Amino acid sequence: MISDPGKFSITTADLGPEKGIWHRVTAHGFPSKSKAAEFKQALAGLKHDSMIVNSGIGSRYEIHMASYRTAETAASGLNKIKNSHGDILAGKELAIKRVDLGREKGVWFRIIAGGFAKWDEAMELSKRLSLRKQYGKVLIN
Repeated sequence: MISDPGKFSITTADLGPEKGIWHRVTAHGFPSKSKAAEFKQALAGLKHDSMIVNSGIGSRYEIHMASYRTAETAASGLNKIKNSHGDILAGKELAIKRVDLGREKGVWFRIIAGGFAKWDEAMELSKRLSLRKQYGKVLIN
C-alpha cells in the first residue's frame, strides 16, 4: 500500500485522427523514481498501461493560458490555442489541468503549457503570447 501517492492531474492528449483524444490521469510529485515505481507496481493488477515517464521532471514553472468550466470546452479551447499559437508552443507540454478553487469558485479546467525549468524561459513565452493577445500567466508548478 502506498501511503503518499503524490498528486494527480487530468491531461488531454490529442493522439491524431486514428486514436482521437484521450484523457490521462497522471500521478506525479513522488519524492523519488523508486517511489513512483512502487506506486506503478501497486497499480499493475488494475490495468497494464501505466508507465513511468520523465514528464515534468525539472520543470518548475508552467503557463496558465485559459480556464473553462468543463473538460469538453477546455479541449475545444486547447485546440484553438494549438491552431493559433502552435508555432511558439512547439516542444512544450500542453495539458488540461483540473483545479478546485474551493466552494466559492468551484472546479475549473485550465489550459497549461509546461516544461519550463527556468522562470525566465516561462516569462519569455508568456510575453510572446501576450503580444499575440493570448493570456499567459506564469505559475510555479
